[in-house]
Amino acid sequence: GVVLALAGSAVAAYHSALVARWVPQWWIPCGTGPSCSDQSLAILGGVQLPWVSLASFVAISVLLITYLRKTRS
Repeated sequence: GVVLALAGSAVAAYHSALVARWVPQWWIPCGTGPSCSDQSLAILGGVQLPWVSLASFVAISVLLITYLRKTRS
């Protein structure tokens, strides 16, 4: 479970970097049409969905690791 949560965190971090424009333009894998980094996927008054996804996956990862450490001791 932890491996999947960390993998989800990595994907969410990449999508968050796309939205924040931290990824170089030559590295964005979008084809023709509108850029995937220009899409406005906002909820809750302007919070971008990739940021919500990243926060969720990080929280799940931290909680899983904490739980596993406490139950394996």
